[in-house]
Amino acid sequence: MIHRYACLAVLLCLCISIPAYAGPKKVIAVGDTFPAVRSDYALSAEQLAYFGIDRGLLSLFTKNSFSIADINAEIIFVEFFNNYCSSCQAQAPVINDVYKAVQKNPVLRNKVRFIGIGAGNNEREVAQYKERHEVPFPLIPDKRFSFYDALGEPGGTPFMLILKKRDHEAVVVGTHKGLTQNASFFITSLTAAAEQDISTLTRRVTEKDIPRDDTRLLALNLTPKQTLDAAAKSMAAACPACAPATDIKQIRTASGKPLYAATVDAAGRPLTLYSSLISEQPVCDVCHGVHYIITFDGSGIIRDFTPVHLTKYGNVEWNEYDIETMRKQLMGKKLKKELVFDPALDAITTATMSSALIYKGVNELRAVYKELN
Repeated sequence: MIHRYACLAVLLCLCISIPAYAGPKKVIAVGDTFPAVRSDYALSAEQLAYFGIDRGLLSLFTKNSFSIADINAEIIFVEFFNNYCSSCQAQAPVINDVYKAVQKNPVLRNKVRFIGIGAGNNEREVAQYKERHEVPFPLIPDKRFSFYDALGEPGGTPFMLILKKRDHEAVVVGTHKGLTQNASFFITSLTAAAEQDISTLTRRVTEKDIPRDDTRLLALNLTPKQTLDAAAKSMAAACPACAPATDIKQIRTASGKPLYAATVDAAGRPLTLYSSLISEQPVCDVCHGVHYIITFDGSGIIRDFTPVHLTKYGNVEWNEYDIETMRKQLMGKKLKKELVFDPALDAITTATMSSALIYKGVNELRAVYKELN
Protein backbone atom coordinates (compact mmCIF):
# COMPACT_ATOMS: atom_id res chain seq x y z
CA MET A 1 0.00 0.00 0.00
CA ILE A 2 2.87 2.38 0.88
CA HIS A 3 4.52 1.56 -2.42
CA ARG A 4 1.30 2.41 -4.29
CA TYR A 5 0.98 5.84 -2.66
CA ALA A 6 4.67 6.49 -3.29
CA CYS A 7 4.13 5.75 -7.00
CA LEU A 8 1.16 8.11 -7.06
CA ALA A 9 3.25 10.85 -5.50
CA VAL A 10 5.93 10.41 -8.16
CA LEU A 11 3.32 10.46 -10.94
CA LEU A 12 1.73 13.59 -9.58
CA CYS A 13 5.12 15.28 -9.62
CA LEU A 14 5.25 14.66 -13.37
CA CYS A 15 1.98 16.49 -13.96
CA ILE A 16 3.28 20.03 -14.11
CA SER A 17 3.36 20.28 -17.90
CA ILE A 18 0.97 17.97 -19.67
CA PRO A 19 0.82 17.80 -23.47
CA ALA A 20 -2.67 18.10 -24.86
CA TYR A 21 -4.16 14.98 -26.38
CA ALA A 22 -3.26 15.10 -30.06
CA GLY A 23 -6.71 14.06 -31.25
CA PRO A 24 -7.54 11.71 -34.12
CA LYS A 25 -4.60 9.92 -35.74
CA LYS A 26 -3.65 10.38 -39.38
CA VAL A 27 -5.78 8.22 -41.64
CA ILE A 28 -4.08 5.91 -44.12
CA ALA A 29 -3.84 7.58 -47.53
CA VAL A 30 -2.69 7.03 -51.09
CA GLY A 31 1.03 6.28 -51.11
CA ASP A 32 1.08 4.68 -47.65
CA THR A 33 1.97 1.05 -47.10
CA PHE A 34 -0.77 -1.04 -45.53
CA PRO A 35 0.33 -1.76 -41.93
CA ALA A 36 1.86 -5.17 -41.19
CA VAL A 37 -0.97 -6.20 -38.87
CA ARG A 38 -1.56 -9.93 -38.47
CA SER A 39 -4.91 -11.54 -37.77
CA ASP A 40 -5.21 -14.71 -35.71
CA TYR A 41 -8.37 -15.65 -37.61
CA ALA A 42 -8.01 -19.14 -39.11
CA LEU A 43 -8.69 -18.92 -42.83
CA SER A 44 -10.55 -21.84 -44.38
CA ALA A 45 -9.00 -23.96 -47.12
CA GLU A 46 -11.30 -22.24 -49.62
CA GLN A 47 -10.20 -18.78 -48.46
CA LEU A 48 -6.52 -19.75 -48.54
CA ALA A 49 -6.95 -21.00 -52.10
CA TYR A 50 -8.71 -17.80 -53.22
CA PHE A 51 -5.98 -15.64 -51.66
CA GLY A 52 -3.24 -17.86 -53.12
CA ILE A 53 -1.71 -18.38 -49.69
CA ASP A 54 0.37 -21.56 -49.40
CA ARG A 55 1.00 -22.22 -45.73
CA GLY A 56 3.72 -24.83 -46.24
CA LEU A 57 6.55 -24.52 -43.76
CA LEU A 58 5.41 -20.98 -42.84
CA SER A 59 2.64 -22.48 -40.73
CA LEU A 60 5.28 -23.66 -38.28
CA PHE A 61 6.08 -20.02 -37.49
CA THR A 62 2.90 -18.04 -38.20
CA LYS A 63 0.33 -20.63 -37.04
CA ASN A 64 -3.01 -19.48 -38.43
CA SER A 65 -2.19 -15.78 -38.59
CA PHE A 66 -2.01 -13.82 -41.81
CA SER A 67 -1.58 -10.26 -43.00
CA ILE A 68 -3.07 -8.46 -45.97
CA ALA A 69 0.35 -8.52 -47.66
CA ASP A 70 0.25 -12.34 -47.59
CA ILE A 71 -2.48 -12.28 -50.24
CA ASN A 72 -0.88 -13.43 -53.48
CA ALA A 73 -2.38 -10.93 -55.91
CA GLU A 74 -1.17 -7.89 -57.79
CA ILE A 75 -4.15 -5.82 -56.62
CA ILE A 76 -6.17 -6.19 -53.40
CA PHE A 77 -9.56 -4.59 -52.85
CA VAL A 78 -10.20 -4.19 -49.11
CA GLU A 79 -13.62 -3.25 -47.77
CA PHE A 80 -14.02 -2.35 -44.11
CA PHE A 81 -17.61 -2.78 -42.99
CA ASN A 82 -19.69 -3.24 -39.86
CA ASN A 83 -22.64 -5.60 -39.58
CA TYR A 84 -24.85 -2.85 -38.08
CA CYS A 85 -23.83 0.00 -40.40
CA SER A 86 -26.74 1.01 -42.63
CA SER A 87 -24.43 2.48 -45.28
CA CYS A 88 -22.45 -0.78 -45.36
CA GLN A 89 -25.67 -2.70 -45.92
CA ALA A 90 -26.54 -0.41 -48.83
CA GLN A 91 -22.97 -0.69 -50.14
CA ALA A 92 -22.92 -4.51 -50.16
CA PRO A 93 -24.80 -5.09 -53.45
CA VAL A 94 -22.64 -2.45 -55.16
CA ILE A 95 -19.41 -4.18 -54.12
CA ASN A 96 -20.94 -7.50 -55.13
CA ASP A 97 -21.46 -6.01 -58.61
CA VAL A 98 -17.84 -4.82 -58.67
CA TYR A 99 -16.68 -8.34 -57.80
CA LYS A 100 -18.85 -9.88 -60.54
CA ALA A 101 -17.57 -7.38 -63.11
CA VAL A 102 -13.99 -8.20 -62.20
CA GLN A 103 -14.66 -11.93 -62.53
CA LYS A 104 -15.96 -11.34 -66.07
CA ASN A 105 -12.95 -9.22 -67.04
CA PRO A 106 -10.19 -11.46 -68.49
CA VAL A 107 -7.46 -9.07 -67.36
CA LEU A 108 -8.68 -8.11 -63.88
CA ARG A 109 -9.91 -11.50 -62.67
CA ASN A 110 -6.38 -12.90 -62.46
CA LYS A 111 -4.94 -9.78 -60.86
CA VAL A 112 -7.53 -8.70 -58.26
CA ARG A 113 -8.56 -10.31 -54.98
CA PHE A 114 -11.28 -9.00 -52.65
CA ILE A 115 -11.45 -9.15 -48.85
CA GLY A 116 -13.98 -7.70 -46.42
CA ILE A 117 -13.01 -6.90 -42.84
CA GLY A 118 -15.71 -6.58 -40.18
CA ALA A 119 -14.53 -3.75 -37.92
CA GLY A 120 -15.50 -4.68 -34.36
CA ASN A 121 -17.47 -7.73 -35.54
CA ASN A 122 -17.02 -11.31 -34.38
CA GLU A 123 -17.24 -14.44 -36.52
CA ARG A 124 -20.99 -14.80 -36.01
CA GLU A 125 -21.71 -11.22 -37.05
CA VAL A 126 -19.50 -11.53 -40.13
CA ALA A 127 -21.25 -14.77 -41.11
CA GLN A 128 -24.63 -13.04 -40.71
CA TYR A 129 -23.52 -10.17 -42.95
CA LYS A 130 -22.12 -12.52 -45.59
CA GLU A 131 -25.29 -14.63 -45.72
CA ARG A 132 -27.73 -11.72 -45.61
CA HIS A 133 -26.02 -9.83 -48.43
CA GLU A 134 -24.83 -12.88 -50.38
CA VAL A 135 -21.25 -11.63 -50.44
CA PRO A 136 -19.25 -13.79 -52.87
CA PHE A 137 -15.75 -13.06 -51.54
CA PRO A 138 -14.09 -13.81 -48.17
CA LEU A 139 -15.03 -11.78 -45.08
CA ILE A 140 -13.05 -11.93 -41.85
CA PRO A 141 -13.78 -10.63 -38.33
CA ASP A 142 -11.79 -7.86 -36.68
CA LYS A 143 -13.44 -8.01 -33.28
CA ARG A 144 -10.59 -6.22 -31.47
CA PHE A 145 -10.36 -3.53 -34.18
CA SER A 146 -6.73 -4.53 -34.88
CA PHE A 147 -6.88 -3.89 -38.63
CA TYR A 148 -9.24 -0.93 -38.32
CA ASP A 149 -7.12 0.88 -35.72
CA ALA A 150 -4.01 0.35 -37.82
CA LEU A 151 -5.55 2.62 -40.48
CA GLY A 152 -5.44 5.60 -38.11
CA GLU A 153 -8.97 6.74 -37.34
CA PRO A 154 -11.03 6.54 -40.54
CA GLY A 155 -14.15 7.78 -38.74
CA GLY A 156 -16.50 5.24 -40.23
CA THR A 157 -17.37 2.43 -42.57
CA PRO A 158 -17.78 1.55 -45.37
CA PHE A 159 -14.12 2.33 -46.00
CA MET A 160 -12.55 0.92 -49.14
CA LEU A 161 -8.89 0.63 -50.07
CA ILE A 162 -7.27 -0.43 -53.34
CA LEU A 163 -3.80 -1.83 -52.74
CA LYS A 164 -1.07 -2.75 -55.21
CA LYS A 165 1.68 -5.19 -54.26
CA ARG A 166 5.34 -4.19 -54.31
CA ASP A 167 7.63 -7.01 -53.20
CA HIS A 168 5.96 -8.11 -49.95
CA GLU A 169 4.32 -4.76 -49.29
CA ALA A 170 0.83 -3.59 -50.21
CA VAL A 171 0.78 0.09 -51.21
CA VAL A 172 -2.41 2.15 -51.07
CA VAL A 173 -3.28 3.44 -54.55
CA GLY A 174 -6.92 4.33 -53.88
CA THR A 175 -9.22 5.10 -50.93
CA HIS A 176 -12.88 5.87 -50.47
CA LYS A 177 -15.04 6.36 -47.37
CA GLY A 178 -18.79 6.30 -47.33
CA LEU A 179 -21.58 4.93 -49.49
CA THR A 180 -21.03 4.92 -53.25
CA GLN A 181 -23.87 3.60 -55.40
CA ASN A 182 -21.91 3.56 -58.65
CA ALA A 183 -20.01 0.29 -59.21
CA SER A 184 -18.19 1.78 -62.22
CA PHE A 185 -16.38 4.17 -59.85
CA PHE A 186 -14.49 1.23 -58.32
CA ILE A 187 -14.11 -0.69 -61.58
CA THR A 188 -12.42 2.34 -63.13
CA SER A 189 -10.07 2.58 -60.15
CA LEU A 190 -9.21 -1.13 -60.34
CA THR A 191 -8.56 -0.87 -64.07
CA ALA A 192 -6.22 2.05 -63.51
CA ALA A 193 -4.42 0.09 -60.78
CA ALA A 194 -3.91 -2.79 -63.21
CA GLU A 195 -2.64 -0.59 -66.05
CA GLN A 196 -0.40 1.88 -64.23
CA ASP A 197 2.64 1.54 -61.99
CA ILE A 198 2.64 2.47 -58.31
CA SER A 199 4.61 5.70 -58.72
CA THR A 200 2.07 7.00 -61.25
CA LEU A 201 -0.90 5.94 -59.15
CA THR A 202 0.38 7.53 -55.95
CA ARG A 203 1.07 10.87 -57.63
CA ARG A 204 -2.63 11.33 -58.35
CA VAL A 205 -4.54 13.42 -55.84
CA THR A 206 -8.23 13.53 -56.62
CA GLU A 207 -11.09 15.36 -54.96
CA LYS A 208 -12.04 12.25 -52.97
CA ASP A 209 -8.55 12.19 -51.42
CA ILE A 210 -8.98 15.67 -49.87
CA PRO A 211 -10.23 15.55 -46.25
CA ARG A 212 -13.45 17.42 -45.53
CA ASP A 213 -14.74 19.00 -42.37
CA ASP A 214 -16.74 16.50 -40.34
CA THR A 215 -19.61 17.67 -38.14
CA ARG A 216 -20.28 14.36 -36.37
CA LEU A 217 -18.69 15.43 -33.07
CA LEU A 218 -15.63 13.26 -33.66
CA ALA A 219 -13.74 15.36 -31.12
CA LEU A 220 -14.87 17.21 -28.00
CA ASN A 221 -14.25 20.93 -27.69
CA LEU A 222 -13.99 21.02 -23.90
CA THR A 223 -11.88 23.53 -22.04
CA PRO A 224 -9.41 22.16 -19.46
CA LYS A 225 -11.78 23.31 -16.70
CA GLN A 226 -14.77 21.57 -18.29
CA THR A 227 -12.78 18.35 -18.58
CA LEU A 228 -11.62 18.64 -14.97
CA ASP A 229 -15.19 19.30 -13.80
CA ALA A 230 -16.41 16.22 -15.70
CA ALA A 231 -13.72 14.10 -14.04
CA ALA A 232 -14.69 15.47 -10.62
CA LYS A 233 -18.34 14.60 -11.28
CA SER A 234 -17.41 11.03 -12.20
CA MET A 235 -15.22 10.70 -9.11
CA ALA A 236 -18.09 11.87 -6.93
CA ALA A 237 -20.35 9.24 -8.51
CA ALA A 238 -17.64 6.60 -8.00
CA CYS A 239 -17.79 7.04 -4.25
CA PRO A 240 -20.97 8.84 -3.14
CA ALA A 241 -20.11 8.45 0.55
CA CYS A 242 -16.65 9.96 0.14
CA ALA A 243 -15.77 13.56 0.76
CA PRO A 244 -15.51 15.43 -2.59
CA ALA A 245 -12.09 15.40 -4.24
CA THR A 246 -10.46 18.78 -3.71
CA ASP A 247 -7.04 18.32 -5.31
CA ILE A 248 -7.41 16.58 -8.68
CA LYS A 249 -4.19 16.27 -10.65
CA GLN A 250 -3.60 15.39 -14.28
CA ILE A 251 -1.17 12.56 -14.98
CA ARG A 252 1.10 12.16 -17.98
CA THR A 253 0.39 8.87 -19.78
CA ALA A 254 2.26 7.19 -22.61
CA SER A 255 -0.83 7.43 -24.84
CA GLY A 256 -1.18 11.16 -24.25
CA LYS A 257 -4.82 10.71 -23.28
CA PRO A 258 -5.99 12.73 -20.26
CA LEU A 259 -5.96 10.88 -16.94
CA TYR A 260 -6.92 12.54 -13.68
CA ALA A 261 -6.09 11.35 -10.16
CA ALA A 262 -7.23 12.27 -6.67
CA THR A 263 -7.19 10.74 -3.21
CA VAL A 264 -10.49 11.04 -1.34
CA ASP A 265 -11.52 10.25 2.22
CA ALA A 266 -13.60 7.05 2.30
CA ALA A 267 -14.85 6.76 5.88
CA GLY A 268 -11.45 7.63 7.32
CA ARG A 269 -9.47 5.62 4.76
CA PRO A 270 -7.71 7.12 1.72
CA LEU A 271 -9.06 5.97 -1.65
CA THR A 272 -7.21 6.81 -4.85
CA LEU A 273 -9.40 7.36 -7.90
CA TYR A 274 -8.43 7.77 -11.54
CA SER A 275 -10.70 9.23 -14.23
CA SER A 276 -10.15 8.98 -17.96
CA LEU A 277 -12.06 10.84 -20.65
CA ILE A 278 -12.24 8.38 -23.54
CA SER A 279 -13.08 9.33 -27.12
CA GLU A 280 -13.49 6.75 -29.88
CA GLN A 281 -14.07 7.37 -33.57
CA PRO A 282 -17.31 5.83 -34.92
CA VAL A 283 -17.37 2.79 -37.20
CA CYS A 284 -20.15 4.01 -39.46
CA ASP A 285 -20.02 6.95 -41.82
CA VAL A 286 -23.04 8.76 -40.35
CA CYS A 287 -22.50 8.05 -36.65
CA HIS A 288 -21.23 10.48 -34.03
CA GLY A 289 -18.06 10.03 -32.01
CA VAL A 290 -18.24 8.06 -28.75
CA HIS A 291 -17.24 10.07 -25.65
CA TYR A 292 -17.45 8.97 -22.00
CA ILE A 293 -15.57 8.88 -18.68
CA ILE A 294 -14.40 5.81 -16.79
CA THR A 295 -13.32 6.14 -13.16
CA PHE A 296 -11.41 3.32 -11.49
CA ASP A 297 -9.58 2.87 -8.20
CA GLY A 298 -6.00 1.91 -7.38
CA SER A 299 -6.89 -1.78 -7.62
CA GLY A 300 -8.10 -1.34 -11.18
CA ILE A 301 -11.77 -1.80 -10.28
CA ILE A 302 -14.18 0.27 -12.40
CA ARG A 303 -16.29 2.45 -10.11
CA ASP A 304 -18.14 4.74 -12.53
CA PHE A 305 -19.22 5.17 -16.13
CA THR A 306 -20.36 8.67 -17.10
CA PRO A 307 -21.43 9.50 -20.67
CA VAL A 308 -20.30 12.77 -22.22
CA HIS A 309 -21.82 12.26 -25.66
CA LEU A 310 -23.28 8.90 -26.70
CA THR A 311 -25.75 8.27 -29.50
CA LYS A 312 -27.54 5.28 -31.03
CA TYR A 313 -29.38 4.62 -34.29
CA GLY A 314 -30.41 7.89 -35.93
CA ASN A 315 -27.87 9.74 -33.74
CA VAL A 316 -30.40 9.82 -30.89
CA GLU A 317 -28.76 10.40 -27.53
CA TRP A 318 -28.74 7.58 -24.99
CA ASN A 319 -31.51 7.75 -22.41
CA GLU A 320 -31.16 7.11 -18.68
CA TYR A 321 -32.09 3.45 -19.07
CA ASP A 322 -29.37 2.95 -21.68
CA ILE A 323 -26.80 4.67 -19.48
CA GLU A 324 -27.74 2.74 -16.37
CA THR A 325 -27.66 -0.56 -18.27
CA MET A 326 -24.11 0.05 -19.49
CA ARG A 327 -23.07 1.31 -16.07
CA LYS A 328 -24.24 -1.94 -14.44
CA GLN A 329 -22.30 -3.95 -17.01
CA LEU A 330 -19.05 -2.14 -16.29
CA MET A 331 -19.21 -1.43 -12.56
CA GLY A 332 -17.01 -3.74 -10.53
CA LYS A 333 -15.08 -5.09 -13.53
CA LYS A 334 -11.29 -5.22 -13.18
CA LEU A 335 -8.92 -3.66 -15.68
CA LYS A 336 -6.51 -6.54 -15.12
CA LYS A 337 -8.75 -8.73 -17.28
CA GLU A 338 -9.89 -8.09 -20.85
CA LEU A 339 -13.60 -7.40 -21.24
CA VAL A 340 -15.05 -9.56 -23.98
CA PHE A 341 -17.93 -7.87 -25.80
CA ASP A 342 -20.82 -10.12 -26.79
CA PRO A 343 -23.25 -8.14 -28.97
CA ALA A 344 -26.06 -10.55 -28.16
CA LEU A 345 -25.74 -9.84 -24.42
CA ASP A 346 -23.88 -6.57 -23.92
CA ALA A 347 -25.14 -4.22 -26.64
CA ILE A 348 -27.48 -1.38 -25.80
CA THR A 349 -30.56 -1.60 -28.05
CA THR A 350 -29.90 0.11 -31.42
CA ALA A 351 -26.43 1.09 -30.14
CA THR A 352 -24.38 -2.03 -30.87
CA MET A 353 -21.53 -0.16 -32.53
CA SER A 354 -21.28 2.41 -29.73
CA SER A 355 -21.42 -0.37 -27.12
CA ALA A 356 -18.59 -2.24 -28.82
CA LEU A 357 -16.49 0.94 -28.88
CA ILE A 358 -17.06 1.50 -25.16
CA TYR A 359 -15.74 -1.98 -24.40
CA LYS A 360 -12.81 -1.29 -26.73
CA GLY A 361 -11.95 1.94 -24.91
CA VAL A 362 -12.16 0.28 -21.50
CA ASN A 363 -9.83 -2.48 -22.66
CA GLU A 364 -7.35 0.12 -23.87
CA LEU A 365 -7.30 1.51 -20.31
CA ARG A 366 -5.54 -1.68 -19.20
CA ALA A 367 -2.25 -0.35 -20.58
CA VAL A 368 -2.75 2.91 -18.67
CA TYR A 369 -3.48 1.00 -15.46
CA LYS A 370 -0.25 -1.00 -15.90
CA GLU A 371 1.65 2.29 -16.05
CA LEU A 372 0.39 3.15 -12.58
CA ASN A 373 1.53 -0.09 -10.95
